[in-house]
Amino acid sequence: MKAGLVAKLAKQVAKFYEQAVNLTRDKEVTRCLDASWIHHMDFQRECFQGAAEYWQSHAVKEEALATGKGFGEEITRLTRAGTAVLLAVLLCCCGDKLHGTC
Repeated sequence: MKAGLVAKLAKQVAKFYEQAVNLTRDKEVTRCLDASWIHHMDFQRECFQGAAEYWQSHAVKEEALATGKGFGEEITRLTRAGTAVLLAVLLCCCGDKLHGTC
C-alpha cells in the first residue's frame, strides 16, 4: 500500500475520533458514558493524527527524492507526528488533568 493512501486513511480515522469526542460533549452522552472512553478516544485521535503525518512524510520524501525539493515538508511532518504522539502519551498519563476532570 502506498504511503499517501495510508496517510489518508489514518487522517480519516483521526477525524472520526474527533467527531466521536465532539459527540461526547452532549450532557446525555456524558451522563451515560464513562470518562475513560473519552480519554481513550482522545488518545486514539492523537495516535492516528501522528500516524497520518508520519506516513505523509514518507509520501513527501518519495517525491522529494525524485525532484530534489520538499525535504523541509518531510521534516515538518515528522515533527508534527512526534508532537501528536507525545500528546497521546500525555493524554494516557495525565488525561484527567488535561481535561480538567481530575
